[in-house]
Amino acid sequence: MEISDNKIRELADESGFWGVDFWWYEKLPCFRKFLELVNNQTSTREMDEGRVLTCVYCGMEYPQDTPAWGSDVLTEHIKVCGKHPLRKAEATIAKLRAALVGLVGASEKDELEKMEMLIRVAPVPDADKIGMINAIRALVELVA
Repeated sequence: MEISDNKIRELADESGFWGVDFWWYEKLPCFRKFLELVNNQTSTREMDEGRVLTCVYCGMEYPQDTPAWGSDVLTEHIKVCGKHPLRKAEATIAKLRAALVGLVGASEKDELEKMEMLIRVAPVPDADKIGMINAIRALVELVA
């Protein structure tokens, strides 16, 4: 939905926002852009046959009358939606895990626990021990 400057002024006037102070007038282009972004990111749209919920990331339509929260359909889609921000977080975690495995040299929980015990008694500087033990513990948390 395109919103013109005149429509914004009209709405501001109707709502009493106009007032005497016009400080916000210079922000009109930014506000219009904000409204456009909000309108483009809307998660629902009205259709002749009822309400249809859509994913704000990929646009997939959920079954008609799916509630906007608390639905297994939504949860399951979030797990597989390629455009959901969680995919980026998962990819980052995978990269970091691979980097830690490369540094530590082990990836299984039992290997990591044995390695931690060996590092604790190894004759290396404490700063190196702390760094390696922290990396091992981070990997153990990812494995668990």
